[in-house]
Amino acid sequence: MPGPLARRRAVATTALLLTASLGACSGDSSEPSASEPTSSESATPSGSSTPSPSPTTDSTPEPKLPKAPAAKDTEAGRQAFAEFVIERWGYALRTNDASALSDLSPGSGPCQGCKELESELKKRKKQGWYVDFPGARVAKVDVVAGDEPGVQVATATINVPASESYFKDGELRNENEARKGAKFEVRMRLDGKRFVLLAFRVT
Repeated sequence: MPGPLARRRAVATTALLLTASLGACSGDSSEPSASEPTSSESATPSGSSTPSPSPTTDSTPEPKLPKAPAAKDTEAGRQAFAEFVIERWGYALRTNDASALSDLSPGSGPCQGCKELESELKKRKKQGWYVDFPGARVAKVDVVAGDEPGVQVATATINVPASESYFKDGELRNENEARKGAKFEVRMRLDGKRFVLLAFRVT
C-alpha cells in the first residue's frame, strides 16, 4: 500500500483547472459552481521517496501581477483582455490570491466564479499548499457578441502545462498532468475606459 507521500503525489490535473460556471445566458440566475480539487483521488504509487525541493525560496522573486492591456473596443482589444484574464487566473493559482480576478469585476459585484475561486484558494492557503503553475498557453481566442448589449463572450483554447503542487515547507504534494485543448470562457463588458470581467469558466 503506498505511503502518505505517494498518495499526495497522485496525479491531480483538475487541481489546476479550478473552474467557475458561466451562465448559458446573461439572464441565467443559477449560482455558479466550482470544481473540487482532486486531492482525494486514488493514489498513484511513486518511484521516489524523496520529496522534491520547493521551487520557491527566499531568493526567488514573487510572480508579478499581470497588467491590463489598453481597453480597445475592437476584436483585438477583446481578445487581449481575454488573454489577460487567463494570465491573471494563472497568477491566482500560483499565489492563492483570488483578488487577481475579483478585482476585474464590475462595481455591482464579483464576477460569476470569483466567489468560488476565492473560497477554494483560501482553503488551499489554510491547508498550506499552492500550485507552482507556469501559466497556460493560449492557442487561439474567438469572440462573439453576448445576449445583452455591450456584452462579449470570448472562448480561448488553452494548453495547460504540467506542473507540481507544494506544501509551504517544500514537500511535494502532487504532480499535475498537462492538458491540451482546454476551453477558457470569458464574459466581458467595456465600462468606460476598462473592460470588466462578468464571468469565467474553464472546461
